[in-house]
Amino acid sequence: MDDLVVPGLILDRVAYGERDLIVTLLTRGHGLVSAMARSARGSRRRFGGGLDLFVVFQARLRLRPPPRLSALVGADPIRQFPGILEDLARLEAGQAMLAAARDLLRDAPAPARIFDLVVAHLDRLERVPPEATHLPLLDLCLGILAEVGHVPAGTRCPACGRPLDQGGVLLDGGSIVCAECGRDVGVLDVPPAVFGGAPTRRAEAIAFLTRLMTAALGRPYRIPLRPE
Repeated sequence: MDDLVVPGLILDRVAYGERDLIVTLLTRGHGLVSAMARSARGSRRRFGGGLDLFVVFQARLRLRPPPRLSALVGADPIRQFPGILEDLARLEAGQAMLAAARDLLRDAPAPARIFDLVVAHLDRLERVPPEATHLPLLDLCLGILAEVGHVPAGTRCPACGRPLDQGGVLLDGGSIVCAECGRDVGVLDVPPAVFGGAPTRRAEAIAFLTRLMTAALGRPYRIPLRPE
């Protein structure tokens, strides 16, 4: 079988044995791929710096159907985000972004536009002030959930079309509706700023994201960022 060559980004990596890595890749057009990278911790020739975090690379894959691991046989870096690594606040937010993308897409389709969305928000993270690093994380999670149909893709209630700039209600499963549509099924716990265009405060964003991710994934979820 010919190798598949596709843009990829490491979302997670685990050491295996003395030299190998098991990696979770987000690929452009093929979604999440779990793959074994043989001798990845000893070979700079085949992988270069491609298996570092916050590097977009051209992945050479031999795909195998789950539960078997695919094989990552090469990685040629395309783009890096050094600004994320140079600041602790950006680094923490970037790691939270990769983890959230991994968890949200584990059992969901990931079309090419989701890959582009993740890359765009990593680019944004590299440029925002350190005190605003929670905003790319918030918008990435909302963007992924909108792509997979959990939250509104715009700023209006999916049930009635009312604007969501007065806040909303988070339903089981991660859906969001306006206060009127959700008055009998939940509490007003979606900050108005999320859909109103105003910057969301850090503590407010982290508290909301914790609730949103918990509802969407059906299990307790912790956002690994300090509230302030």
